[in-house]
Amino acid sequence: MSEPSELWHYTTFDSLTAILQSQSLLATDFRALNDTQEFKYGINVLKEIFAREGFAPSDHFEKVEDVLSDLETRCNGQIISLSEARDSLSMWRGYGGAVGGNQAVAIVFNVEDLKTLAQEHLENKLSHFSDPQRVRYDASFLPQLNGTDVRTKLAEGGHMSVVCQVDDWIKLSKNDAFREEKEYRLLCRGGIVSIDRFRQSYQVVNGEFRKIFRLSFDDEKIFMKLKKPLAIKELWAGPKMNFDKLERYAENYFFQFGCGRPDIKQSRIPFI
Repeated sequence: MSEPSELWHYTTFDSLTAILQSQSLLATDFRALNDTQEFKYGINVLKEIFAREGFAPSDHFEKVEDVLSDLETRCNGQIISLSEARDSLSMWRGYGGAVGGNQAVAIVFNVEDLKTLAQEHLENKLSHFSDPQRVRYDASFLPQLNGTDVRTKLAEGGHMSVVCQVDDWIKLSKNDAFREEKEYRLLCRGGIVSIDRFRQSYQVVNGEFRKIFRLSFDDEKIFMKLKKPLAIKELWAGPKMNFDKLERYAENYFFQFGCGRPDIKQSRIPFI
């Protein structure tokens, strides 16, 4: 399956203004997602996979149980959700606040620019953000953890290596019922540590620590490498959003930095 060249972030006009003013995206703690069952889903699937791989009682059986126990108590990290779904009715409804509202917008990001920001922006590197990763809706396949690999790693004392791989796998696994979302995620491993306070690499929102992914103009070398300012290719006005309002705001915002605004487009979905 080929990698998309663009990814969508469905949101509201107020959230768009906050993203542009801060020149950043805020990650969400994996354990605080809207779908609170995602983590439990991943754990249950792992238990089924380990059972299918034939982990009979042995020297490694308790260690496999330790991996699952460790994940249930220590799995952390944060994610930023994006979507490959273009101008999607279900995404406008679910994440753009378009039902009963007129503030839905979508930010279309250039994928190559997101990779550049993840790999080369110092703050993003220090926060351990990944490139965009495709979410899997077929949880039957766990390629990096077949029975032989797990036994070998655990026998060599590689408990945390297994935990980290499984931890990432859980964050990229979702029930098949959500397949229509075509989700991608930027992963950020680990929680908030003391050095983050000095780097100002997070915000506290409604009592939750949220890591910051920088899109900013503050690094001129990075800015010159981006194909689109702030990695933003297009801005879309949702089904009821005032197109002129969005266009005017974008024009004024990007003008102050001496660069052209992204293309502004109107959703083709007539109403919700």
